[in-house]
Amino acid sequence: MSPTRQYNTQEMLYCSSVVHMPTTVGTKGQLVIEKHIRDRLGVKPGAIAVQALVGDRVEIRFVPPAHARSLFGALAQHVKRDIPDREWAKAKRQAWEQAAKDQEATPARSEPIRRSGKRTTRERKRRRT
Repeated sequence: MSPTRQYNTQEMLYCSSVVHMPTTVGTKGQLVIEKHIRDRLGVKPGAIAVQALVGDRVEIRFVPPAHARSLFGALAQHVKRDIPDREWAKAKRQAWEQAAKDQEATPARSEPIRRSGKRTTRERKRRRT
């Protein structure tokens, strides 16, 4: 294992012509990521920080949290509402009838589709006889 390199304050603050903000590590090992860095990276509360040790530095990548915005109404502009409320039952019945016709027109499978390597109940019974 190579010895850890010691940096002096001047070297840390101005390395590679970018001004770095020194942050003190707390008693629990926590540190604050500066606001301008969080803003630039789009880091929001609830983001997951994935840490990796790269040489003598820590690399942190952020995974955004699941969005909390509602998607209700997002497709409203693409929906045509030509059916008045009182005619929904008729439209629903017609849709089911069309779906049944479409299913009848589709050729039936002789064997069920396997979702795993296990045999289906029908195959197990067939092997016993």
